[in-house]
Amino acid sequence: MNLIEIKSNLAQYIKSKNKDITVYSEDKTQGIKYPCMFINLIESSNLKIANINYGKVYTLDLIYIEQAIPRDNYSSIEDILNKIKIDNDSVYIEHQESTIVDKVLHHQIEVTVVNDNLNNIETSNPTYKLVVDTLKSLGDNVFYQVGNLKELKNGIFVVEPTSVETSNTSINGKKEYTRNITIRYATTNETIINSDVASILEDKIDILLKKVLQTNKIIKANYELELNNISGEYKGIPVATYQANLEIVERK
Repeated sequence: MNLIEIKSNLAQYIKSKNKDITVYSEDKTQGIKYPCMFINLIESSNLKIANINYGKVYTLDLIYIEQAIPRDNYSSIEDILNKIKIDNDSVYIEHQESTIVDKVLHHQIEVTVVNDNLNNIETSNPTYKLVVDTLKSLGDNVFYQVGNLKELKNGIFVVEPTSVETSNTSINGKKEYTRNITIRYATTNETIINSDVASILEDKIDILLKKVLQTNKIIKANYELELNNISGEYKGIPVATYQANLEIVERK
């Protein structure tokens, strides 16, 4: 859902609650019909958790003017604005307190649009694909570079290749490639957060590396863990992120 669609949905909601209000989604200085509501964009930003872009956050100012000479009583309009919603599971709204400036009501909201498309980009590199497939075989939610926030309660793994280095020398005509891969585990589940996540992750990564080392071309694989990193919030709930940095050396 983009900004135009958000404004359209908000306008429809407001009109459904009070058909007398004229809603403007763009600036207008002439021919204004009162009472009216302006939906203005203050700013937009990316929603990032664990350095992964999960969607967009739009900060909007809903500006209500009662009439050409505005009155002070806005309680009925505030009631509508405090309950404003968009019927879409990928969108949620957070409200700030209304303010009245020069007898004009301002009600700011943050509209977060979550990326629902599980963009599981497949890579042609067999090493990266092996890491993803092995994590999937362990029964986990695994996404290649892009995750889905709806799965955070159960925990997700996001696999992100970060760099590859090629050796200047060759052994028996074969060069060594050092691939660095970041695996982030993110969750909102308090039970998981409060448990011994380190041992759980180490067990999974150990299984992963044993599988990786069974591949003939891979000669070395190791990792380090970064734990207990509260990296953001989702719907007001803290998100804990745990990170494993893998180094895999292959010769081919």
